[in-house]
This record gives sequence, structure tokens and C-alpha cells, in this order.
Amino acid sequence: MRRQPAPDTREPGGDELIGLGEIGQVHAAAVRRSGSARLVAVADTVPDLLAPFEARGARGYPGADELIADPQVGTVCVCLPQHLHFPVAMAAVRAGLNVLVEKPLAVSLEQAQQMVDATHRLAGLESLFVGYRTGTALSMFRDRRWREVPVRADDWPTSVQASVAAYLDAVAAGREPPVTGTAALETMRLLDRIYRTAVVLRP
Repeated sequence: MRRQPAPDTREPGGDELIGLGEIGQVHAAAVRRSGSARLVAVADTVPDLLAPFEARGARGYPGADELIADPQVGTVCVCLPQHLHFPVAMAAVRAGLNVLVEKPLAVSLEQAQQMVDATHRLAGLESLFVGYRTGTALSMFRDRRWREVPVRADDWPTSVQASVAAYLDAVAAGREPPVTGTAALETMRLLDRIYRTAVVLRP
């Protein structure tokens, strides 16, 4: 959820995308799907992935730090390999940005807890660890109620796009996002308990 960040000159509604691989492209489509968000900056270490976005007017950066420092950015989607979620998301949180992290939130419970604790003081955090599902319909919590969005069983990008668009629309309108980082942390705790207590049965 959005806390009171330090005052700055960031432009509300400016969104950035860090990581332009397969899931990053899905997030980019979600920004286009959102009625209130616009993509102002992207970052990736592969110049060929930046070029199409730069051609459409987004600023391209070779790394996350340069992008996070962009004063026109208000929200960042972190779509990187899992081991990079924590350092990049924390840098964005410390900059006072709203942050949407692709699942999982982090690679350990300790990292996830640090991220959630930091957002209570500085910014907003959400993870796609929960909040969407694939199947015959997508259950999307938006405007304080659940709605069904038709999704083909093999069309996972549509469910991700709907979740990302719901997050961006909520942040742009000053509403609570549908699922917070705290919910993602609870999911990680549950999975950790399951894995630690699982019994492997061998034939």
C-alpha cells in the first residue's frame, strides 16, 4: 500500500519496467491495457530489447539504478530473474516508488520480510505471487469486489496482464492495490511450512 514517501518531484502515473524478457513483455502489454498508466521508462542489459520501446517514446536505460533515479517515474514493475528481485525492489522502495514485483516476491522469507517492512515506512509494494489464476475465468479483486474475467486455460499472459493493469489503475487512482506485499509474504510463509514438513515418498 502507498505510504507517505519523502517529498520529491516524481510525476504520478509515470511507470517503468525493469527487465524486458518474456514476462517483462507481458507487463508492457498490461501497461498498454491499463486505462490510467503510461510507460515512461524501461531498463534491460540487452540494447535490442530497449529499441522498440525507445521508438515509442519511452526512455531506455542499461540498468535498474539509472531508471529508478528517473524523476518522472512513480511506479516500477520488477520483471527480473528471482535473485535480483530483492536488491532492485529495495532500491525502488528506498526511492519512494510504488513497486510491483513479479513472483516470487523474493528468494527467502528474510528478504521478503525486509521488503514488506521497508514499504510500511517508505512506499507501496505488491507481488504477483497471489492475485490471479489461470483457468476458465480470472478472479480479479478490483474496486473492493471480485469480478470474473474470461481467460482461456492456456492463456496465462492475459491473467498476468489483468492483474498488472488492476494494480496500475489502483495506484493511479490513489486506491489500495488489490493484493499487497504482505499477502505475498504470507503465501511464502505458507509454502515454506509446506516444504519444511513435506515427506518424500519413494516407490
